[in-house]
Parts: sequence; C-alpha cells; structure tokens
Amino acid sequence: MIRVPLHIPDKGSAIREWAAMLADTAARFDSGIMIEYGSTTVNAKSMLGLLTAVSGPDGTLVLVADGADEEQAIHAILALTRDASADGGHV
Repeated sequence: MIRVPLHIPDKGSAIREWAAMLADTAARFDSGIMIEYGSTTVNAKSMLGLLTAVSGPDGTLVLVADGADEEQAIHAILALTRDASADGGHV
C-alpha cells in the first residue's frame, strides 16, 4: 500500500475535467485507488467521489493505492496532477 499527499489544481471551472481525467487514469489500473480527506474515503475511479472530495473544505488529500500495479498508478496520477498544476489548473 502506498500513501502520498495529493495536490489538486485550482478549484476553478476545470476541476470537473480534472476529476474525469483522474477517474479515467485510475480506472486503467487493477489496484484499489482511493482518495482520503478528513475522515472520508472515496474511490478515485469514481468521478462523483472525486468531485465530492474536492468540493469539501480545503485540506490535505491523500492518494492511496493498494495492489499489484500500485506504484504505476501513483506515478500516473501524480503526473496528471503535476501537469494540471503546471498549466495553471487548466487541464
């Protein structure tokens, strides 16, 4: 199991597109991929779950992957997030 902090891009209008891309990316992997925030955990393969996580109060999100391809999943999702942040939050 791998746990890493997750920085989301600006919560502007592109957040829905970012959530859709993250859910699509997560769905490519067999590992269980979750987002934790506060005492809540959502499935990162669910766009609705992701939108729920990012619409909550600001705070630390934690990306959790558990399974055979967990390392690849973490790298792919962090790269997606890094790319969105580098583009000023626009995906």
